[in-house]
Amino acid sequence: MTKSICFFNHKGGVSKTTTTYNLGWTLSKLGKRTLLVDLDPQCNLTGLVLSNQALDDEFMKNFYQNRQYITFEPIVEKIISGKIISEMANDGSIYPVDNQNLFLLAGSLNISELDSQITTALKITTGLPILGRIIANFFETLEKIAENNDIDYLLFDLSPSISGLNELALMGSDYFIVPTSPDYFCLQAIHSLSKKINQWHKEIEEFKKDTKIKIKNNPLFLGAIQQRYRLRNEAPTKSFEKWINEIRNAINSVLVNKLKPINCVITKELFSSVVNKK
Repeated sequence: MTKSICFFNHKGGVSKTTTTYNLGWTLSKLGKRTLLVDLDPQCNLTGLVLSNQALDDEFMKNFYQNRQYITFEPIVEKIISGKIISEMANDGSIYPVDNQNLFLLAGSLNISELDSQITTALKITTGLPILGRIIANFFETLEKIAENNDIDYLLFDLSPSISGLNELALMGSDYFIVPTSPDYFCLQAIHSLSKKINQWHKEIEEFKKDTKIKIKNNPLFLGAIQQRYRLRNEAPTKSFEKWINEIRNAINSVLVNKLKPINCVITKELFSSVVNKK
């Protein structure tokens, strides 16, 4: 069964995209068929995967227009217009990265349009049931693409924002990881995120009751990744170490404690057994 992992922090510049790519590459080298899903309208993950080809305007034009590979451009158009799932999931193949088990579902600028539609749907679907189908189609399309291609892992690279699409993708995933950088704003983001996920959990529960649409709504927090700091003698310099420790403490004392009541964190025992496994 396909497992989905979100990489999310609403503070930008914490290496979400790079982390998504690196974990995807590692999983693929372990024999897991992995699909990188670019849900950021800035398309940074797509640019990272396509590398120098992304600088070639003619290549990019053909990449999106010839429809050989599935991208979010037609998916967004079809989800919003209410097309059937098979028309979205079977429209081309997933783009193969330089590894037999690693693939890309390329992003698109019009993901921002889907974002606004989903944000509206989460608020007023009870009055306009057709908006609920947008949300259902989003999940069903990704599930169908994964099924058609025997995907083991879906890795979602989200934008650094508090948006309807991010809410839906995060709360509908199996797991999530929070990339961080050692600074004051990331510390504040941990406190903010602990409140926001609880709010999203409540909103999705109410949405599910009103619409009967199935959304998992219990993504398990796997942990945070601290990066983007300088080393001295194989340890973070003092200025970075201070923020690393404060962020770690905030994650353990604030974020984890807020996630426990809504069943959105793995157990300490399981985390320790995996991290300490040799």
